[in-house]
Amino acid sequence: IDTGILGFRIIFHTLTEYGFSELAYRMIIGPKSPCFGDWVRQGETTMREQVVPDKDGICSHNHHFWGDISGWFMRNLAGIRVNDSGEDVHHIDLKPQFINLLEYVDAWEISVDGKITVNWKRNESEILLTTEVPNGCHGRIVLPENYVFENLSGECKLKSGSYKIIQNEG
Repeated sequence: IDTGILGFRIIFHTLTEYGFSELAYRMIIGPKSPCFGDWVRQGETTMREQVVPDKDGICSHNHHFWGDISGWFMRNLAGIRVNDSGEDVHHIDLKPQFINLLEYVDAWEISVDGKITVNWKRNESEILLTTEVPNGCHGRIVLPENYVFENLSGECKLKSGSYKIIQNEG
């Protein structure tokens, strides 16, 4: 990854926006520097100031500029998108990304209406998506390309419940 500090903050969101969530995830967990996975393997529990530490090891270990990775997890792996248009705080879209390297995702976020919960788990050839949304929220659940609900639709009205999702080969 060679983007500079400002590009590093948005590269994963941009890759996902253009259909490359798998690549974004592999870049995040990658085995070699620069990536967050390498930091975790080195024992880091916070964001360092520099991707590759100075030879003398002096750098900040609480550097917020790298901090949007948790936002990428929530917005893309779980798919929770609250008020994307900036016009309606009660509008929530769920657009989860079903990364092949992951067996499940479990996340929640507090909106002005209450707690939104998203959980998806692989079960052989299908995915079970479970949602809990507070009263007063509205929006939709939108599946990534090549995934559909049992009724073969790629989108449905947002509501609490469980949904079986299958990969659409066609």
